[in-house]
Amino acid sequence: MVENARLEDAEEMLQQWLSSNPEDQEARFLLARVLAWQEKHAEALEQYERLLGTEPDNGDYLKGKAMLPEVVRPESPGTPSKTQSHPLGIPSRR
Repeated sequence: MVENARLEDAEEMLQQWLSSNPEDQEARFLLARVLAWQEKHAEALEQYERLLGTEPDNGDYLKGKAMLPEVVRPESPGTPSKTQSHPLGIPSRR
């Protein structure tokens, strides 16, 4: 419970900071992680997408986005659907 309150406080502080410093990528990355830790996956995805818009090859951003539950990420054209994927979530190479 205390941990949840701290994450909520961190989220609020980061949101306030980013409202006046929108280009602060470190703060935005931390916000994405805080949102994911709170299981606010759709909001975390929005932050990762924004980060990747400026640094599409950043491994930390790519890994963070990839760690979000698959149900949050829309399927890309040409991506196997969940019914076509491996039982462990590994996409098939068909």
